[in-house]
Amino acid sequence: MTPEERISVIGDEWAVMRSGRATVGDYLDLVSAVHGDPNSIVLGDAVGKIQTIEARIAGDKNERTALQAWVRKEFSPVYQALGPMPQGSAAEPQDKKQLRALLFGLLGAAKDPAVVAEAKQLTDKWIADQTSVDPSLAKTAASVAAENGDAALYDRLLAMSAAAKDPSITTGALFLTASSTTRRL
Repeated sequence: MTPEERISVIGDEWAVMRSGRATVGDYLDLVSAVHGDPNSIVLGDAVGKIQTIEARIAGDKNERTALQAWVRKEFSPVYQALGPMPQGSAAEPQDKKQLRALLFGLLGAAKDPAVVAEAKQLTDKWIADQTSVDPSLAKTAASVAAENGDAALYDRLLAMSAAAKDPSITTGALFLTASSTTRRL
């Protein structure tokens, strides 16, 4: 099947599930079947609905925790198979960069401990030098780190927003402080 056909199948299954003729489990079975798709657009379409499932369908904390565990089980091996981002990431194809960032964000939202730790390291690097982390991963890493951050990260992001000469850096850092789980009041 072509990427367009795979996207169509994913969309059809989502529509069937939304109509009540299939279950969330049926949809997640399809996501599981395409979890290793090398096309970031196909995989992005498939996993994009997981946040909707978590926010609107998972009824309680136990169901959300179970969904996060399923995401880690399904997608950690796929992320690991990509290997570390090579130094001089321009040598890596753009689709692979996008795939890496997609999986990184998905696993970060699922509280994968290795990804959360990596996000914190990348964010530390990015705060020190905004050109040191590939742009396709920097924003995602900073978001994951902020969601799992502490007061020290909050303070560093706030200082970064105040010192930045680039308005997009200022705005981005301020938005990250707003999503930080540890905010100063």
